Formats: sequence, structure tokens, C-alpha cells
Amino acid sequence: MVHDVILGMAAGYDIKTLQPFLRSLIESEYKGRIVFFVNSIDNETTTYLRQHSIELCFFGQGDIPLASQRFFLYKQFIEQDPRISQIMITDVRDVIFQCNPFTVCNDDKLYCFEEDRSMTLSTCPYNSQWIYHTYGKNALNTIGHNPIICAGVTIGSYKNIRYYIETLCKELVKSPPILGVDQGIHNFLIRSGLIPNTLIYDNKYSPVYNLHYVKAKNIEIGEKGFIVNGFGIPCVVHQYDRHPTLLMETQRRYVTFHNSLGSSSEIVKVKIGDIVQVDFAATLDDGSKVVSSFNQPLVFIVGKNQISREFDQAVLGMSPGEWKSVKVMSDQVFGTYREELVFVVSRDILPLDCKQIEVGQQIVVQRGGKTFQCTVINTSESFLTLDANYPLSTKGLNLYIQLVKIIQSY
Repeated sequence: MVHDVILGMAAGYDIKTLQPFLRSLIESEYKGRIVFFVNSIDNETTTYLRQHSIELCFFGQGDIPLASQRFFLYKQFIEQDPRISQIMITDVRDVIFQCNPFTVCNDDKLYCFEEDRSMTLSTCPYNSQWIYHTYGKNALNTIGHNPIICAGVTIGSYKNIRYYIETLCKELVKSPPILGVDQGIHNFLIRSGLIPNTLIYDNKYSPVYNLHYVKAKNIEIGEKGFIVNGFGIPCVVHQYDRHPTLLMETQRRYVTFHNSLGSSSEIVKVKIGDIVQVDFAATLDDGSKVVSSFNQPLVFIVGKNQISREFDQAVLGMSPGEWKSVKVMSDQVFGTYREELVFVVSRDILPLDCKQIEVGQQIVVQRGGKTFQCTVINTSESFLTLDANYPLSTKGLNLYIQLVKIIQSY
């Protein structure tokens, strides 16, 4: 029997993380198979997934990043089942469905999806380094003017997905085992024309809407709360968690919280001395995200000023699942501005085409054995002045805090 399949990796995820993906997929009326490759998940999450008819493939951690290892797992799975019609390989943590993607992506093609065109392979501090370290400066200069093609969601027919994954795996074997290198290879292969039958969607008109670099003010909400773009209602929304207001609405819609203390019907509130787990995001007034802790939650003792006084004050009286927004100055959360984090580097050490580096651009550099994400604050013919302080460290921020759970109450 021929069937469609969605493949994803859910390593270390809990129910809260998985609910938006699964509940929205159920609402999309997708009827095909869902296969998750999993490790480091608890019994409660395993039971939840099986109750929702998710096929689970358990695997052991390899010696390469999970983002790369997943493709070898997908390759093995696909080779064993040629009865598959269409395949979607997808991120799980930050994906929701608004309709069945196979109603659109159903031809004998490989469907690929750009990110916002405001960011290119050369100007992105991460993609530029992945491509540079894997294929060299000439390759980066050749394809660097193109928008990023996101490796988080790719859809296609069995034949095209299989060829794409087999080719990608061959490149991964030869590549440095660094986190994110799969994204660089993905872009190199597609932008160099090495993957046939490829259809690349402009993000603005795409059935898979990647939101990482889309400005918050440009995200439109249509009827019934669906996110819309030039395509209409995109089937898939990816990277919604980069925008705190979208994340809040998504979790309100799809996530069910339970108090860790007592039954779900009890109302438990945070007190001084409680050990709590929170997620947070900080934005500017225009909605653009400065930082987010989502999926890397913070754990602290309330009242001990372990993060900041503002965090302590905000969470008092909150219950699990509750959101709160507060206005703070950046240095109240991320520390004061440090002059020693401003330094000068030679242009020769950088992988980018240096002619494209401009004041205000974000780049990643190695210094003293550490990695810094820096803002370019001055340029000359031979040198760049970089600022590794937290961006906008003197600005006012909107801080969005969600109480995930009360770990221990006193």
C-alpha cells in the first residue's frame, strides 16, 4: 500500500514541546504515517506519542551532531520502505501545521523553502561559516548572494527525497562534525544545481513559511487566527518560536499544562523560596526578538536573585502555564556593558567576502579559544572593530516569561 510519511527527530523532547506539532497536525486532517526518531525521552512522553499513533524509532547518540545524524537515520528508514509516495522531513520543536502539506507538495519534485530574503548566505554569520569551512571561500562567494534555503523542512516524492538524502549523507561523511554543517551542505547542493527536480519557494509566497528573519511587524494573522502570507494560508509555519507573541498564542492553543505539585485541578502559585522552571523571551518595542530561552528553560530559586530581581518579582504568584510580560532595561537581565568586549580583528581571519561586511552586521569570531557573536561597529581597509557585548545592552526590553512548572515548593 502506497502512503505518505512525515519524518522528524524528537531527541530529549517532552510533551509540552511536542504538543503544538502533533495537535496542529491532527487538526490539518493529515492521515498518513508519522515517524519520530527518539532518544532521551521519558516514559510519559513515550506513552503520549504512542497514544497518538506515532511510530517511534529509538536510536543511540552517535559521534556527530544530532542535526547531521538524523539524515543517516532517515536514509536507512527510507531505503527499507519503497512503498512511500511523498515524504516530509521536518523539524519538530518549532513547526505547526495549518493544513495538510501534501495537498500542495504532491508532484515528482523536491520542494525546498527559502527563509526571508533580507538575509543571504553570505550575510548570515552562521551559514557563511558552515559553507566556508566545508567548501571554501570560492564556494561561499559563488552562492553567497542567494537567500538561505532552510533545511528544517523539505518535502518531495520518494525518489527525489531519497536522492537528496543519499547525496547529503555522502557530503556529511566528508565534512567537519560541527553543529549546523548540514544546513551549509543543504544550501551548497541545491544552490549549485547538484540536486535535480528542485522547486524552490520564495518565503513570501511559500506553503512552508519560515519566520526566523521575518520582522514581527510583517507577520499577518488572517481569519480564524491563521498566519498568512502571499501564498494564502501556508500549510506549515516554521520557527514561530522566534516571535514571543506567536509562541504565547501557539502554546495557549495547543499546550496543556499540569501542575507538578498535586492534581491538575489544583491552583498552585509561586512563593518565595520555590524552585521554578521558566521560559522567557525578550523583544524590542517593534516585536523583534533579542533573545529567547525556549527549549532551554531556566531553573532558579525565587527570591535568591539568581537571575535578576525582575525575574523573581515577575514569577511570584504565577501558576504553571501562565504568561506574564514586564518592561525592563537590558542590563537588568544581561549585565552591564563591558568595554573589554570591544576589540579589533584583522579582516584576513574572516571567512566572509570582506567587501560585504558593513557596520551593524552580526558575525561570529573565535578569540582566546572562545566563540563570540559580535556586532561590527567600525571598519577599515584591513581591520574590523567588533563589539561582543549583548546587542542593545542599553535598550529597554519587553520581557515575556512563562512559568513552566514549580519543581519544589516550600
